[in-house]
Amino acid sequence: MTVKLIDTITAAEMIGLNPRTLENWRVLWKGPKFVKVGGRVRYSEQHIIEWLNKHTQETENDNTL
Repeated sequence: MTVKLIDTITAAEMIGLNPRTLENWRVLWKGPKFVKVGGRVRYSEQHIIEWLNKHTQETENDNTL
């Protein structure tokens, strides 16, 4: 299995956030899962997608599509 790891800037772009937000969330143990590789923070692209799916809200109109 190949895991694609991305940096904070790329992860923030995928989510639509400022990279500083992800940095702050790490301190608060919020946001998507992350790993440290050689002292550098990386995010699994799959974990970003899973986190987005988990936090996707449906509206009443979404149920009729």
